[in-house]
Amino acid sequence: PFFHDGMKEWSCCKQRSHDFSLFLEIPG
Repeated sequence: PFFHDGMKEWSCCKQRSHDFSLFLEIPG
């Protein structure tokens, strides 16, 4: 269960990081 939760947290963080990258790419 601990490993599964860790993967879930990692996926969430990775998605958030990806969204942040796209946000930085927006001109202006």
